[in-house]
Amino acid sequence: MSSTDTPSGATGNPIPAALPGEPDASYVDPDLSLKDSVGTLPEDEQAWSDARDAARDEGVEAAEAHDQEVAQARADAAEEATAKAEEQAELREKVSAASALGAQPVVNIDLPS
Repeated sequence: MSSTDTPSGATGNPIPAALPGEPDASYVDPDLSLKDSVGTLPEDEQAWSDARDAARDEGVEAAEAHDQEVAQARADAAEEATAKAEEQAELREKVSAASALGAQPVVNIDLPS
């Protein structure tokens, strides 16, 4: 996957994919396409080898796509959390300013601490 295919967050920075060992990370089978021998394989073995390699390549593409989806979902959740925290901070400032002026709140606002 090229760097141009990497999704970006609101800041334009690339979003890292899920890291190995994380619960949402994908598994990719090991690459078994190495051939140490000289010459060609018999037709039936070559067909099996080609099918195995093609299946692994499809698995790698699917894993990359899944990891990017997970990373994008995490970035979206982080952006939403940041926006919500900023909104709450702004509301706290308004309530504090009103309290400093001696105003009594008309509605009891439950702010998380």
